[in-house]
Amino acid sequence: MEAVEDDRFFVQAVGGLTQIEGNAGADRYYVARNASMALFSPAGHFDDISTDPVKVLRGTLSQMGGLTIDTGAGGNGGTRGCHLPELRRRHHRA
Repeated sequence: MEAVEDDRFFVQAVGGLTQIEGNAGADRYYVARNASMALFSPAGHFDDISTDPVKVLRGTLSQMGGLTIDTGAGGNGGTRGCHLPELRRRHHRA
């Protein structure tokens, strides 16, 4: 039986064709120039529930050409989100 875990992926840039494959679990994907665990550790411990990714992720997706994210089936909580700063800004302009 496959273990179900809630994974976090932090992607700052890719150097060509890159595929991230999620699986079962409530995975989260943070894709931004400044994506890191440190953004979600303001009190010294990791917490991506209280920290809003929209408020901390910065940059564009210019270094993400060739990135594919396969979220997989997700678990009971499903995939929790793919957070992309440039797409967020485009959405707010519309």
